[in-house]
Amino acid sequence: MAGEILQRHEWRDTASFVALANPGLIELITRKIGESRLKDLNQLWDLEPFADDAQFQEEWGEVKLTTSVAWLNLLSRALE
Repeated sequence: MAGEILQRHEWRDTASFVALANPGLIELITRKIGESRLKDLNQLWDLEPFADDAQFQEEWGEVKLTTSVAWLNLLSRALE
């Protein structure tokens, strides 16, 4: 029982971290599968039908690049 509660708590914290660290990814996921799905990361499997969708892959790549650049800029400023 305690392990199950801890596991759910960790998932919630993971979802919160992703929402803060990568708002572009959250926006993309929300557009595809709905906001309520973000409360249970197991429901990210609902993205699977989009795996072969060229437009989704392009959007995912743009989000990934934008986030990477933002993190690199933040790290660069922190190291100055």
